[in-house]
Amino acid sequence: MKKLLLLIAAISYATCNAQDLLDFKMQLTPELLYSETLMQSTKTSVEYSGTKEQLQRLQDNGIHNPTLSVSSINQTSIMKTGKVISDSNFIVSIEYLTNTDSNFAKIMPKGTIIYGTCILGGLPVMDSTSSNGGNEYQRGTLLQRMRIGFEAMKLPEKRISKGDTFSVTTPLSIPLVGSTLDMIITTKYTLKKIHNGQATFDIRLLYTMKSNMGSPFIGSGDGEGELIYDIKNMFFNKYSLSTDLKMSGKIKGITIESKTHSVSIQTAQISPNK
Repeated sequence: MKKLLLLIAAISYATCNAQDLLDFKMQLTPELLYSETLMQSTKTSVEYSGTKEQLQRLQDNGIHNPTLSVSSINQTSIMKTGKVISDSNFIVSIEYLTNTDSNFAKIMPKGTIIYGTCILGGLPVMDSTSSNGGNEYQRGTLLQRMRIGFEAMKLPEKRISKGDTFSVTTPLSIPLVGSTLDMIITTKYTLKKIHNGQATFDIRLLYTMKSNMGSPFIGSGDGEGELIYDIKNMFFNKYSLSTDLKMSGKIKGITIESKTHSVSIQTAQISPNK
């Protein structure tokens, strides 16, 4: 009886300990369907200050003070992965079903399909689109956006425990009037819990400006969010972010201050590709 109790205790300890450890890696798996949604909203406020004459010139040119802008995106898509073929590759296709962003819909109308290939254990390289995906320039822009998106998913492969953190740094260039604001985004992921086949990460972002004495602008920002990771399929179920970015500078004697608040929520439901 004593040995049985010890065995039960050992199994219980091993199970609990396993729930605190995670082999983390982002990848696509062959023969699956990824039903994805993207909801994103952005609000920007730009305020100008200067002499009365300068502000009047802005108003005469149709520039309001402050200038407020709001945009939103609501997309649904299905990503399909095929069977493994030669050299451990498989085909990946992404079909866009709905898109409420009128500007983006011009290069990605309903039914647009993007094609690519993926190596086992990796993320895809998207290299072509269906003929209805806009003109040649628009298709090139679309493919570039896809490549950047999957590049951002290449998080470090790690065995981590609950409470552990890791960080990723990403360059960001923001084109401005006569200048470019170069920043670094540091994203810190903290493993909060492992439960029911999912791992939940807390996300913290920090925007810091690169040293650029020639830029008339400065900027800073931060953000927070959550990553819910599907352990079996090694992909996200949900990735949400809320960010705030501030920029200020002076152009031709006019001081410009902008504040941008963005919220982004991506989800993926994963099922067999029958």
